[in-house]
Amino acid sequence: MTKEEYRDRFGRSEACKCTRCGEYFPCHELESVREPHGEDTPICPVCGCDDLEYDAYIEEEDEDE
Repeated sequence: MTKEEYRDRFGRSEACKCTRCGEYFPCHELESVREPHGEDTPICPVCGCDDLEYDAYIEEEDEDE
């Protein structure tokens, strides 16, 4: 979901953002994949990329605009 969709659904809360597809989602919705060496790596639930930005701050738009 876009930043605006996330803000409308969850308000001003911390989010995770995929740096590849640009989708925002709650951090508890992260999926994970087990690496060959046994480590679990969090991935984007939309595109599967593991390049994530944690605690992306969702700013509110100015109401005056």
